[in-house]
Order: sequence, then structure tokens, then C-alpha cells
Amino acid sequence: SKMVIENTKALRETLDNIRQKKKINFIPTMGNLHNGHLSLIKKSQKKGFFSLVSIYVNPLQFSEKNDFKNYPRTLSKDLELLKKHNVNLIFLPQKKFADASFSVDIGKIGNKLCGVDRPSHFSGVAMVILKFLNLIQPHFMTLGQKDYQQILVIKKLIKDFFFKTKLITISTSREKNGLALSSRNQLISDKRKHLTKMIFETMNNIAFDIETFGLKKIK
Repeated sequence: SKMVIENTKALRETLDNIRQKKKINFIPTMGNLHNGHLSLIKKSQKKGFFSLVSIYVNPLQFSEKNDFKNYPRTLSKDLELLKKHNVNLIFLPQKKFADASFSVDIGKIGNKLCGVDRPSHFSGVAMVILKFLNLIQPHFMTLGQKDYQQILVIKKLIKDFFFKTKLITISTSREKNGLALSSRNQLISDKRKHLTKMIFETMNNIAFDIETFGLKKIK
């Protein structure tokens, strides 16, 4: 049977045995898995890595209590999906996994763009990734490019803390209308679904204008 581990000590022991023989590729998720997640897993298997997937809704990266409470959780469905796709190991950290007496202040990079509206979001991401990387010490970690700022934060984290882990990023999976696949998409009402195509259209138009006229002119 495919292994599901909840205990950090057991995880460490298991990985220490595997590390000698195989390259460990860590794929962190918050569950409610969709085709975007599956594309990361397929890529990992194609490369012959030992695929370790975690499912953990990290309380530290939610600015709003309600957002955390309403985040879609579908654990049994997720586990079924992961087993169907022959993931080597599934790590389900206990609720208090992210608890720490420390916090990570990530400075400028976390206060811009998405960070303006979500003040503690990126330090919460950084904290849980620090814990994961220290515990797992994977050869690789694979992330989707959907959260671009998050990738920049994690790249910096890996560099500044001298982790040996190499980051692999996979291009964003999208719905037919261009909307990036996301667990939160199911919180959008059907009535509003059709509006979401404007996001991708607008982004493409802006990108075209920047390439054509340069950033200064279109500001």
C-alpha cells in the first residue's frame, strides 16, 4: 500500500533510507487537488524522482480567519487521487505543524504586490517552507508558477539559508477561458464564472503593451 505518514520522526527515518537510492522531489500542497497539482506530480514521475506530496492547510499564511475556515478541504478525495497517480509518499502533518516560537520577517519582497493586501501571508509561507525543507531536505521541490511572488520568496529563502534543495517550477495550468486553476475557484458563483475570462485577457493585453511600448509609456 502507498504510505501515508503523519509523524515527523517516522518521516525522517523513512526518507533517510530513500535518500541514498533516489532523488526526493517534494511537492507541497494545501489539498483540494486539481489538474495543476497533478501536472507537478506527472512531471516528477517522468523524471524518475521519489515523489513526496504533503497536504497541509497552513494557518500562518491566512490573514483572514474566515478564509482559513472556508478553504476547501477534501482529504479523502485527495488521498484517493494521489494513490491513483502512484505518489510514493504522502505526508499529512499534524495541525500544530506550523506552530513556532519564531517568525520570519521577509522584508521588502513580501510587502509588495500581493503582500500589500495580505500582510502576514508571505512570512507564513516562508515559515512553513523553512520547516518543511529542514525536516525533509529534499533534492528538489516542485511548485506551479501560478503564485509567482511566492516562488521569488522561496527562491530567496533557499539561497539565503543555504538549502541544497533545487527548485523546479512548472507552468500554470488553466481552464479553457484562461483562468488559472486554483482550489479557491470553486468559491466563485456560477453567475460570476463568465467574468473570470477577463483576468487572462487583461493580463495578456498588458503584457503585449509592455512588450510593444515599454513599461514607462503605459504607466
